[in-house]
This record gives sequence, C-alpha cells and structure tokens, in this order.
Amino acid sequence: MEIRQLEYLVAVADHAGFTKAAKACSVAQPSLSQQIAKLEDEIGLPLFERMGRTVTPTDAGQVMIDRARGILAAIEDAHFEARHVGRAIAGRLRVGTVATVAQLILPDVVARFARKHPDVELIIQEQTTEVLSQQTISGELDLAIVSREITDARLRAEKLLTEQFLLALPAEHHLSARKRIQPESLEECRFVLHQPRQGAVTIVEEYCRQQGFEPLIACRGIQLATVQAMVGAGLGVAFVPEMAARSDRSASRVYRPIVHSGPSRSISLVTRRHRMHTPASLLFQDALRGEMTGT
Repeated sequence: MEIRQLEYLVAVADHAGFTKAAKACSVAQPSLSQQIAKLEDEIGLPLFERMGRTVTPTDAGQVMIDRARGILAAIEDAHFEARHVGRAIAGRLRVGTVATVAQLILPDVVARFARKHPDVELIIQEQTTEVLSQQTISGELDLAIVSREITDARLRAEKLLTEQFLLALPAEHHLSARKRIQPESLEECRFVLHQPRQGAVTIVEEYCRQQGFEPLIACRGIQLATVQAMVGAGLGVAFVPEMAARSDRSASRVYRPIVHSGPSRSISLVTRRHRMHTPASLLFQDALRGEMTGT
C-alpha cells in the first residue's frame, strides 16, 4: 500500500468518478484506475461500485477512505511540523466545532491562543456533532467541540458545560408577557425547528415527547440565525441555546426559561482515544477549558 494509492482513493471518492479524480491528481486515468485495482487486489474486496461514469464507495471502500483521510492528514501535519522544528510551539491544529460555539466562544479563545502561539496554524471547521465525531475518529480533526452525548468507544469525551435552552418567542406572542413558560403551554405553540439530523432539533423533539406531545412544526431552518429570524417574523417559537439567546439584541423576539427546566445540552471536548497530542493541541485544549469552565 502506497501513499499515492491513498491519495487516488480519496480523490475518486471526492470526485465520484475516475476521470475527474485523475485530472485532479494530474495523472492519466488508466494509471489511476490501475492503482485502485492493485489496492482492491491487496485488500481482497472491491472498494467502489461502478455505475456508468459514477462510482460510489462500498462499505469496505468507505472504511478505507476514512482511514486514508486520517493518514494523509497525519503526513501533512508531519511535514508541516518538521518544517517548523526549533520553534517553541508550532504546527497545524484542526479543530471542529458546532456552530454556536464557533460563533460565540471560539473567537476569544482563538484570538488569545494566536497571540501566544503565532506559529500554530489553526484550521476551524463547523459541522454537526455526528460529522465531527466521524472526522475525529478518522483523524481529519485533532479535536472537536460537540453538543450531544458521545457513546462511541473510540472517542474520549470531556464535558465542559451543561447549557439550558430558552424559548424564543415573537415579541408580540401572547406568552411573551410571562416571566417563565409552563411546559404544558408549549403544546399549543407552532415551532420553528432545525433540519432533521441536527443535534438541536433532536434535543427539542425528545423534550416535547417527554412532555407528552409532538411539536407542531411551522417551518425548519439550517442555521440558528435563520431560526431566530423566523421567530422574529412571527412564524412560531423555538428553543435556542442560552449562549445564543444571551447575545441576541433583536427587539423582534424575547427569550423565556421553562418552569422547572427546559431542554438542555452538554458541550464536550472530544478527542480520539489513544491519540498522541502535540503540544499545540494540549495547550489549545487547556485554553478551551479555561474559557468554558473558568479553570
């Protein structure tokens, strides 16, 4: 197994075909196809299903692609760090995070860290908890900040804080005059939710079911800012993480806590179990803990 074979493997997956992959790798298509075939012979399983000009990874292929991404990222990191030998703290650090943390917490952490360690190149990537977990396992990320419980044994999760959700209501909503909202009042409300498979929507739907009802859905949005804008326009109510609610200065919506307790989420630092961490990674993790836990 050679590095170039792994590069070709990832390229075929990224471009969903051999022709575009060969062009991206600046190699003749027959040469690329031959290397993929050699890799398949070595493994003893097909890595792609060919359907005309389009190819899709088999289950074995997807495992290899995920591993290949991690290996190639590690090689790139090794090259980068070798070029920076002799500097106190240097290297490249790939950090994944959910959007609210990226927007409301990370800027201060990154700014302070960059001032102290200017030779560290930080790459910040926003994604859902599910995607971040897989990218941490594969080695594409050095660490991730997620917003749901992690049960995968390949990952180590450290809870940084537990955050409540507040109910966002249009300023003119009949419940907005109340200081706290009774859970039973939610059954009559129309909800603005995130798209399915996003962490926040799962938490909200599970909470509503625990209260004995299915949420009435007015509309869905992908970004939190879109959800908040829809609430401000009067389309419905939404549960919003407290850190986002506290930073919202719009007069078109208000935020109220739920009596006894509404839905909540855990913000956790996730790393791959048994992974060796660079000094830059360890220092960034300490900076993150200091910002989010006050330690």
